[in-house]
Amino acid sequence: MDALTLWQPYASLIVAGHKTIETRSWGGPSKLIGQRLAIHASKKRISEILHIIDAPTAGAMSGALGVSINGLTTLSVGVVLGTVRVDGAYYVTRVDDHGAHFGQMTRDRTPGSPPLWGVRPSPYEMAFGDISRGRWLWLLSDAKHFERPIAARGAQGVWEWRDEDEEIEERSGG
Repeated sequence: MDALTLWQPYASLIVAGHKTIETRSWGGPSKLIGQRLAIHASKKRISEILHIIDAPTAGAMSGALGVSINGLTTLSVGVVLGTVRVDGAYYVTRVDDHGAHFGQMTRDRTPGSPPLWGVRPSPYEMAFGDISRGRWLWLLSDAKHFERPIAARGAQGVWEWRDEDEEIEERSGG
C-alpha cells in the first residue's frame, strides 16, 4: 500500500476525519486517485514545529482531536495511524480576498474531468492547510483509524508501506 508521512497533529487530524484536504506543492501520482493511502505520523514531535502554528489553529486542532493543546505533544509518532481514500487532486488557480472561496481548480490526472468552481472548505480545512494559489489539494475521504498504530519508518513523498501482518482492513475495522 502507498503511504504518506505527515507531521503530527496533521496525520491524526486526517485519520480522525477532521482534515479531508491535504495540501501539497505537488499533485501526486495518478495511481493514488480512488485508492487507499496509509497515513504515517513522522517522528517529528509537534513541540518541534509549534512555532509555525498560531494559537487559534493549535486550539482548533486540539478541539478537533479532543485533547488539550499540551495533549497535542503526546500524539503517536513514527507510526502508521490508519488509511484514507484519495478522491482527487486539484490545482488551485485562484483564491478570493477572503481566502475561503476558490476559483477554478482543475482535476489533475483524471482525463476529461471538469473544473470545480466555488469550492468552500470548512473553517477547519482553512486552518489545517496552506490553501493558496499554486498549491495542490488532495481530497480525502473514508478515514479509517487503526485501533493500534503500527510502527513504521517513513519517507518523503509517497512511499511503499508493507504491514508485516497484512491485516490492514482487519485492524481498521473495515
